[in-house]
Amino acid sequence: MVEQVKAMAGSNAGSQASDNGSAHGGREKLSPTILRLRDWLAPLLIAGLVLSGYFSALLAPQLLDEQFLRAFVNEAGHGAVPFGALFRFHGFDGADLWGPLTPIFLKASFAVCGGVLGLERFGGLVLHFGAALFLFNIVRRMQAGYWLSLASAVLFCLFPLSAEAVTWLGGRGSELSVFFFLASFWLYQKARGYSQTGSDIVVAGATARGGIDWICLAASLVLFLGSLTCSALMWVGALVVPCYELFNWLFKLDASAKSDLSNCMIGALPFVVLCGAYFAAGGLFALVSDPRACMHICFAAVAPTIKNMLFPINQAIWQGYAQQYRFLYFLLPPFLVALPFAAWRNRQFARLFGFAFLWFLLSLLPCAGHATQGTDLGGSRFLYFASAPFSLMMSLFFAGFYFGFKRWRAVTAAVSAVGLVLCAGFYFRHVSNQNGAYRVGGRVLAAVEKSVKIVVAKTGVPFVLVRDLPQFSAISPLFSTAGMVALDGTSGALACLSVPGGRLKDALKAGQYRQSALHWEKDFQSLIPLELTASCNTFPESLSAQDIVVRLVPRLELYKCASLDKETSCLVLESNSTAGPAIRLDAQGLSPIDGDFLYVDARIAAPPPAQKPLIELYWQTRGHEDYDNKERRTWTTAVVNDQQFHRYYLPLRSIGWTTNGTPSLITLGFPAGAKVFLKGMGVVDGRHLMPQFSLAGGRGSGESFRFVFPCFNFPICAQLGLGLVEDGDKGIAVSHNVEGIDGAAGVLLEFSATNKNFDNPNGNELCPSAGKKISFFSTRGTDTISCADFPGRGLYRVRAIAIDSAGHVIGNFSDDVVIQVP
Repeated sequence: MVEQVKAMAGSNAGSQASDNGSAHGGREKLSPTILRLRDWLAPLLIAGLVLSGYFSALLAPQLLDEQFLRAFVNEAGHGAVPFGALFRFHGFDGADLWGPLTPIFLKASFAVCGGVLGLERFGGLVLHFGAALFLFNIVRRMQAGYWLSLASAVLFCLFPLSAEAVTWLGGRGSELSVFFFLASFWLYQKARGYSQTGSDIVVAGATARGGIDWICLAASLVLFLGSLTCSALMWVGALVVPCYELFNWLFKLDASAKSDLSNCMIGALPFVVLCGAYFAAGGLFALVSDPRACMHICFAAVAPTIKNMLFPINQAIWQGYAQQYRFLYFLLPPFLVALPFAAWRNRQFARLFGFAFLWFLLSLLPCAGHATQGTDLGGSRFLYFASAPFSLMMSLFFAGFYFGFKRWRAVTAAVSAVGLVLCAGFYFRHVSNQNGAYRVGGRVLAAVEKSVKIVVAKTGVPFVLVRDLPQFSAISPLFSTAGMVALDGTSGALACLSVPGGRLKDALKAGQYRQSALHWEKDFQSLIPLELTASCNTFPESLSAQDIVVRLVPRLELYKCASLDKETSCLVLESNSTAGPAIRLDAQGLSPIDGDFLYVDARIAAPPPAQKPLIELYWQTRGHEDYDNKERRTWTTAVVNDQQFHRYYLPLRSIGWTTNGTPSLITLGFPAGAKVFLKGMGVVDGRHLMPQFSLAGGRGSGESFRFVFPCFNFPICAQLGLGLVEDGDKGIAVSHNVEGIDGAAGVLLEFSATNKNFDNPNGNELCPSAGKKISFFSTRGTDTISCADFPGRGLYRVRAIAIDSAGHVIGNFSDDVVIQVP
């Protein structure tokens, strides 16, 4: 065997191919007709699988974020959108890191397809087919054999997590970048002379390689630059090629072949140099290290991301996901057992699997911190970078039986083939389901837009305020549909990400916007009015402990850890677990648009808290009988173990409280393991707690600025706190008044991060993730926020809190104002 190895290692490409053919059933054993048919099999099979798996996506209407993107790129070069704005667009998320080539491609695609969305989506399918075909040829040049290469390409084209990159237009940057990188990698292999002869993994590991084809290498570098200019996330590709050469060098069995490491790296190092030059010239080193770009490497997220790659099940759209998990639990372990045997008995199998695994890990580094961390697998477009090496890994994973137990070749080949077919069928089912969900989301959004235009036709309003848009009507988390959004009256596109809840509450109480503030009802497939029949509170301004007991649901006798202490006139609640004590009350008399704060008088004793102790408020309504900790939750920080009663104020001015309908039940939750003496509660207004803070100038309400990311025709409305500032402006004027707050000497303005909301509206603590802060020491006045106070373009929320003469905060934050910086 040793002599055979040495002979193969020293042979040329032709003798190696002949040896492979005789040892493993290579091309020489097949007739020319069979070979021609087999050469056509791969592209035809891949094309058929891509088309059948993604066909439903071709018929899907546009989603909310796609609507903005298509309008934006279509208008680029006109007065509304200069070309510079198009080049500055880096994707829907800071981590997309689109380069200039992606928006140019999208604009060209829009022009070529004539604005037909189905044709634009078809372009994504063509790119996906091309990437799969390049992967097929790349794996063949790794001497993996025809059938293993085909299996890798099939798993790649059907991988469920690729649907977001292929179908959704916002994932086009990832798809283009991977397409160009795989084309570059294939050309590099061709330039280095790696052949694709042989129908199986080479036993000796000798590769047929001559000198360097410098023309192919130059073309490969040009394509790699194209990959970088589509998405800077592909910087990891510069490390993949040197790792490929390193693995080829390390796993050669002929010791004399190990002396050419420097020769191996001659063609690989230019990729690293080109990537470094591109980043330095474009100033991208600072960009990729910015936490807002999510480009920092998050090692803790690698393991859960690998888990989601192994179990690519979108639980949000697949109700039977538990059965799917069980299927994979039974399918994967037997092949895992065979994997070490295959790596031990076949060094070239170990070389391929080791390189694929390293390529996979490298692809995860720039995106694992924010990809597929939820049950809905949102952000899976980032994992398109990792899906190619992962598909190669999975094909080798299932082939482990064949290469680990060759004595029973017919049986082990059948077992490996069955595993691959089952996995491909599982992938096909899920990718089809995922694309069907995009189609449903687009149809629902189309119905919303029609309903919006009907409202506009009847009322003549320039924009409509909509709540409860389905989550799947947009892919980008920036286009959050959880709260109240403003939709443009003419196009139905997103005009504002979120409307300040307190300001809308005051307007609704005054009888304004009631015809244009609506919520989506999925059962009727229509926008219907908000439930605002209870305009005034009949809930008592003050409830004693005895009054609270009367409102308990269920009654006090059914609470095992609650009792009424008549001596202290307190309702005593106690918990000895990590879950804090909680009570549920009948909310009869509470109005969604009246009252600013629910106060609670309590004394709290608790063990040393591991986290910040909170008092939390949840609520149910007749229309929403379940709890939602995102939209129907507010809180304030508790003071524990000081033996004193404190009055805590829980804000009632959030969007959830204002627009969710009349409350039916409220729940109060206290810190973990606490003993609580609850003396009383009630509803009060916020004049003695919140500064009066509003826009004092700016553009008129009839003006709008088109196509400023992420809004289409952002509405300018001082009453709702929506304003605009431009580069040419001196700034935007805001007024404040804190004369009604005891001890106040001025205000502190807090700015949100770009296109972000504050965690707890009208809370009493600074937001940890907030941006700039500015102080004004005057009890009332008008001040100017300049353009220099905003770090860049986008939407910013600004709020005010009273401060004393020493600069310490007092009371609670005001309602936000939302300012757009084009």
